[in-house]
Amino acid sequence: MTTFPNKGIRIGGHRVGQLLALVAGWFVVSMAVEASAALFVTGYTPETNDRFTNHPNFIASSFNLGGIGQTSTGQFATAISGNVVIGSWKNQPTGQVYFFENNNPTSSPIVRNIISPTRIAGTDLFLGVLDAALPTTITPFSFTRTTLSGPPATITSAGPFGGVNTFVVGTSDIVPGSYPGAAGYTNQRVGRNRVGGPTVPNGYVENVTLPGFDGTNMDILLLHRNGPTEANFVEYEAWMQAGDEGAPVFMEEGGKLTLLGTNLYNWNTAASLVGVSFAGNSAAAIDGFIEANTVPEPMTIFAVMAGAGTLGWHSLKRKRRRRKTRRATHRSNLDVLIRR
Repeated sequence: MTTFPNKGIRIGGHRVGQLLALVAGWFVVSMAVEASAALFVTGYTPETNDRFTNHPNFIASSFNLGGIGQTSTGQFATAISGNVVIGSWKNQPTGQVYFFENNNPTSSPIVRNIISPTRIAGTDLFLGVLDAALPTTITPFSFTRTTLSGPPATITSAGPFGGVNTFVVGTSDIVPGSYPGAAGYTNQRVGRNRVGGPTVPNGYVENVTLPGFDGTNMDILLLHRNGPTEANFVEYEAWMQAGDEGAPVFMEEGGKLTLLGTNLYNWNTAASLVGVSFAGNSAAAIDGFIEANTVPEPMTIFAVMAGAGTLGWHSLKRKRRRRKTRRATHRSNLDVLIRR
């Protein structure tokens, strides 16, 4: 695990804590009155950005997205092990979660129930256990174990993540029933955005205070919405909306997607900043939860039973050999006595 200590910066002479205080009231009001909306993507088309159009031009078609699950009402539960999912405590997934091995909405989903909902203290990160392990056709996502640190409530360097062009997942505005397979659990849109706000590589804030959270571990990455003429603009620039909380944010590593965190909130509309609950600083807690809830795979159980059976068989063979040896010795002694 690598830790990156950083020096804080200010925005326009204000500490981020002051800016957060200004937007806290806006955040509560916006979440109370704003209806859920689709992830905003510059240059959006259903073919390039909606997963379940199952189109070859989909921007994440080269990755296995089977581990991104949703409930029937659209809450996200992303698999990070065979039976553990991560999401948002505020926009918590409950009940049944649907996973698809591919991007075809008419294929049969793999359905699991969420049990043991748990919040990582002081964060919006939700962890849940599935009532049965996912099949091997659903590949869980790795998550970052790199940690960041910096002065509280101050935008600092995002270390190795600064400037990384992420894959941002959110909801789509596809109407359930509008095409075969369209449902609340096939409602996934993907865009891109660089870590950094408002300048790269600065894009990390530690101990953020938000209504309803104690702020102890509210560590976030910032994504800044750039316009087409701005230097850090990327194709299909994404902008989180209400209802996207808990959806995963990934970076590409070695041809695979690594989870950086989950969408947290639309921090400041005027400053075009979005916050992502950073998973790296909670990696130890996540690992501990996964380990505590690990279900042995059937082959492992079989191997243990087979090993126990083998040990029993060898033990039985040894007993039989000892009995034969004793009998042979007994006969030999009798022969000696008879000869005498």
